Parts: sequence; C-alpha cells; structure tokens
Amino acid sequence: MILPYVYRLTHKLTNHFYIGYRCKNVYLNKSSKDDLGVVYFTSSKLINSKNINDYDIEIIAEFYTSNDAYDFEQELIREYWDNPLLINDHYHRDGVGRWKNPGHTTQTREKIRLARVGQKRSAVSIAKQKRSSEGRTLTETHKRNLAISKMGDRNPMFGKPAHNRLQLSAEELVQHKKNLNHQKYLRRMERRGPGPRSF
Repeated sequence: MILPYVYRLTHKLTNHFYIGYRCKNVYLNKSSKDDLGVVYFTSSKLINSKNINDYDIEIIAEFYTSNDAYDFEQELIREYWDNPLLINDHYHRDGVGRWKNPGHTTQTREKIRLARVGQKRSAVSIAKQKRSSEGRTLTETHKRNLAISKMGDRNPMFGKPAHNRLQLSAEELVQHKKNLNHQKYLRRMERRGPGPRSF
C-alpha cells in the first residue's frame, strides 16, 4: 500500500538534517523508497538531485492521510527547532497565524503596501499564479483559515458601502440586467458596423 510519509535527510559529513513530508507520491503511485531521492529531492533549496547522495535518507513513518503526515512533520520540526543542525527554516502552527518566522514589521508592511499602490500585475505574473494553482486542492482547515483571514476589518470591502444594485428589488434587478444586456448588444452592433447580416 502506497502512503504519505515523513522523512529525514542527514548530511553524511556535517550532520545537518532536514525533516519533511510527502503525499504526492500517492498520486504518482510510488512508494516512499521509489520516490524520495529518485524523483523527489525535498522542498529544501539546499538539497537537490546533484547533492542528494551526500545525505543519508531515513523514512521515519508512513500515514494513512496526508494531514496526519503533515502534522507529524510539524511536530518533529518544532521538537528540533532550537537545534543548530536543523536545515528547515520555518514551521507552521495550528490556527490562523501559522508561520514560525517573525515576518515583516508593521513599518515594512506599510512600505510594501505603498509601493504596490496603483500597480497592475502583468499578464505573465497572472499566468504564473494560475499555473501554480492548477490541480491544487485545499484542506477544510486551510479553507477555514483563509475565510478567517478575510473576516471583519481584514476584508478589503470592510466599511465600504454596498453597491447600489444590491439595494434594488428583485423586479428592478431583472430590469437592470436587461438594460446591461441591451447596452452590450448595442456596443456589439457598433463594432460590427453597417453591412449585410447572415442569419
């Protein structure tokens, strides 16, 4: 049976080690031994296919669900967090605030926000984000945390008046949509210009 797993890689000379988990092997139908160090080389930027042989590979445990594997990985990283030989540079906590690293200060966040005011993302940037999200599935916990992160004054629409059309009655809303559709039709006819029409 192919299962998600938690692993540890230890450098043969320095004893620096990296802890990780993997669940995509289930989708790829590869056991942990046929996956790690063969087609998968961890998510660490320090470890890759060129230096993977410098590390001893240990499969610590396998789990029936990816959530269980992930939670166990995070517990291990927390346990070794103060160890200077640990390569991992962050871990997640339960709840909304998940990043271990301190993040930006309030002043830095404000500078970043001001620098982005009026900026429009390029088509290349939008396409990259779409590709990175393809096939991605969110856990219920992740969905809940995303929802919580946009509640109250963190919602970009917080304190802004509702759009006028939301205050229309059902009949007025139907007529409003008809008017919009008619305007679209007129603009389409203007673009086509005069000439014969084929039906």
